[in-house]
Order: sequence, then C-alpha cells, then structure tokens
Amino acid sequence: MLTGPSEAEWEYAARAGREGLRPVPVEQLGDYAWYIDNSGDELHPVATRKPNPWGLYDLYGNVWEWLQDWYAPDQYAHSERINPQGPEQGDKKTRRGGSYHCPLHLVRPGYRSADKPDVRYSVVGFRLVAEPLHVSR
Repeated sequence: MLTGPSEAEWEYAARAGREGLRPVPVEQLGDYAWYIDNSGDELHPVATRKPNPWGLYDLYGNVWEWLQDWYAPDQYAHSERINPQGPEQGDKKTRRGGSYHCPLHLVRPGYRSADKPDVRYSVVGFRLVAEPLHVSR
C-alpha cells in the first residue's frame, strides 16, 4: 500500500536520529537543502543536494511535503510522546520541511505549517511511503 508519511514518521526520518534544530549544522544547510538564499527562488530536481545522515534526499527545502495527518496547532501538547498521531479529522493537512522560497529559519524538521488539502502551490509536494503488503494464507 502506498501512502504519505504521518507527521511523526516524517520528523523521525528528517531528524535522522539527531537532536537540535537540524540534523546538520546551519552553516552546512546549503549543501543539503534548497531555500531562498541558494535556490534562485526556483524549484530544483530531486536529489541535487546531499542526503540527510540516513541517506534520504530533500527532506528540508525544495518543496514543503504534505503529510498524512490533519493539522492541530496544539497537537503535541495533547498527544503521546512516542509516535504521536494527528487528529482524526480537520480542515487542514500538515506540511513540513520548508521550500525553495523559504528563509533559513523555516527550513528545519520541527517547523510545522498547514493548508487545506485542495490548495496547490509550486512550493508544495509529497513523498510516498511504501508499506509491505500482508497476504493472508
């Protein structure tokens, strides 16, 4: 089955086992992400910056990534600490990662934003997650 990552899954992958604002030093962010200071304010092909420490490309910058979870501004104040789940319903979906149009302070795993699911921008994309299909015998 193909789906987008949950917000918790996305952040876990983006942080790559590291703590702090970013899993790479801010001075090196331009090596890993397209953002307003280095993008020419244009979208760039996938995997043209370095991958994060776990080998994943484009988790920060280039395009915001739509996530599976509905958005709640206070979600983390009311959810489990391990693998928190988003609300069961809402009017906006969460997006993370920043884009080529964002200033540096928005290009980090912990920054959250949201939009209605039918909103379309050149700065928003998605990532697919493949889950193994379980076949009953």
